[in-house]
Order: sequence, then structure tokens, then C-alpha cells
Amino acid sequence: MMQHPTIQIESTDEQQEYYDHIEHLCHIIEDQVAAGNDVSVERIMPDILSGSAYLTNVQGCIEALRCTAEEPDEFVHLLDDSDNYQDVLQAMAYKSMEEDVREQLATKGLL
Repeated sequence: MMQHPTIQIESTDEQQEYYDHIEHLCHIIEDQVAAGNDVSVERIMPDILSGSAYLTNVQGCIEALRCTAEEPDEFVHLLDDSDNYQDVLQAMAYKSMEEDVREQLATKGLL
């Protein structure tokens, strides 16, 4: 069985930086939806998230997982020994960030 690392919570400053980034992503989504052209949150969110600096390398993914309030360990049961570590981290970070963005957009009434 593959050993799964335990992810420690980041410091308050690093969490603030992460949530500032989440807020920035929300502003981008909000601006694009407001601009019209039949654009929905669901349609543009994957493109906005996939361009996030937190998802471009392993260290960024780990940092996102350390800062999010989500529980990335919930994905562990989906993993097996053949999974690529970087792909798994990226998928976990993406899903956690997606939930953080959704929660923020919901507070703004956009979801």
C-alpha cells in the first residue's frame, strides 16, 4: 500500500496569502460573468482554477493543501500504488481550491 503524507496546516500569513489568491480568482470569475457573453461560473471556473500558480508544481499543490480549510485526506481512499504522486496532489489541490472558490462565490450570491 502507498504511504500517504500527512499535510500540516500552514501559518496564518501563508493561509492569508492563499485566501487572498482565492479571492483574486473569485474577482476574475465575477468580472467575466459580469461582462456577459453567455458566460457562467460553472463554465469558466475550470479554466480560471487550472491557471492558478498553486497548481503549476508539486510545491504549490502542497501549499494549497496545507492552507485550505477543506479536508484533502478525503481523497486518499481513491488512490492506489500506480497513481502518479504529482497528478494526485494536483487533483487534490484543484478540488480543494474549487471548493474554496465555490464557498466564496456563494457568499457573494454568484452560486
